[in-house]
Amino acid sequence: HQNIVELIEHGNANGTFFCVLEFVDGMDLEKFLQKHRGKVPLADAPPLFLGILDGLGHAHRAKLRVGVSGGKKSWFQGIVHRDLKPQNILLARSGTAWIPKVADFGLSKSFESAGLTDMTAPGQVAGTPIYWPREQITHYRYLDPATDVFSIAAVFYQALTGAWVREGFRELFARCQRAGRAPGIADYMRTIAANPPIPIRKRDHRIPPAVAEVLDRALREAEVPPDESQMR
Repeated sequence: HQNIVELIEHGNANGTFFCVLEFVDGMDLEKFLQKHRGKVPLADAPPLFLGILDGLGHAHRAKLRVGVSGGKKSWFQGIVHRDLKPQNILLARSGTAWIPKVADFGLSKSFESAGLTDMTAPGQVAGTPIYWPREQITHYRYLDPATDVFSIAAVFYQALTGAWVREGFRELFARCQRAGRAPGIADYMRTIAANPPIPIRKRDHRIPPAVAEVLDRALREAEVPPDESQMR
């Protein structure tokens, strides 16, 4: 898909997994925002946002045949990215325009299906919790495309307002820096649980109501049932 970074080759070299990916001549969305004083003008946002959504929607609908434990192969419907953030949205130059490409799809879900569950050491955080809904910490094994919907809405929210969707992260990072340690899962869980998303028009009243309605809806967090069969 033109809005996904192409995987050209992959393999295993002396026990290390590798992927060869398309070279994107441009920059990531993080650098793009820095060049525009932290946010994208609303008039310039639709081509970027719609291209990103096209690529993400394609991934969510894709059918994949993946090796699982025991050497068998099973079909899976769709890929959940699980680490959407401005650094993982690349922008390719195309004349005076930019073509967005979703990059760095987390392969951990397929690795888990294949029995490789030891990709992250205990206590480490795989991903960027600033853009996570609650279930990404509490129910990591049972994520579906709705999780990516929240995360990409949080990216768009930042791109339009220059602010993160939740409060509390800057204070958390400053506290951990003073203590000389990195934030852990428990730190992120407390911050996310205590800070629901702030409606976007409270950040910037100039955001049109129709745009705000879409983003605020995408950032709603549902209660996830504690029963494992219901989670699935």
